Amino acid sequence: MKGWPKNMQNTKINKVSFDVWIRRVRYAYKKIKELDAKYNEYYINYIGYKGVNYEKDYESGSPVSPYENINHWLDMMDQVEKEKKQYEPIMESLKAFKKRLTSREKEVLVLYNIEGHKASETAKKMGISVGRVYQIEDGLKIRRKV
Repeated sequence: MKGWPKNMQNTKINKVSFDVWIRRVRYAYKKIKELDAKYNEYYINYIGYKGVNYEKDYESGSPVSPYENINHWLDMMDQVEKEKKQYEPIMESLKAFKKRLTSREKEVLVLYNIEGHKASETAKKMGISVGRVYQIEDGLKIRRKV
């Protein structure tokens, strides 16, 4: 599990407790968002190099080639894609787990456990009590074990 913090590397996805699993999911979710932003930045730079540029390179006096750095941006985009692949197993386990949940359980899982909203914020968004958020979370822990 290259790229993961050392405290998240030592066990298999399906054999860990809910708390460890959700920390891994939260970490992967955050990293994927960061990598998507990085990919988009590289893609925008790549598109920019596809345009024709008639300016001269002042050092050499020759026209600047629009394809000069295309390979650089393509390599960077490939590197981001490879890095994202390491988070696929944990995100697949999340997808499989979510299939077994009700819509309310999914909402608590995403808002409270993954996105890291406070229980009070989650309760307010969902129109339920804070106690109910904790009850649903406890149910998620039990369902994860099964």
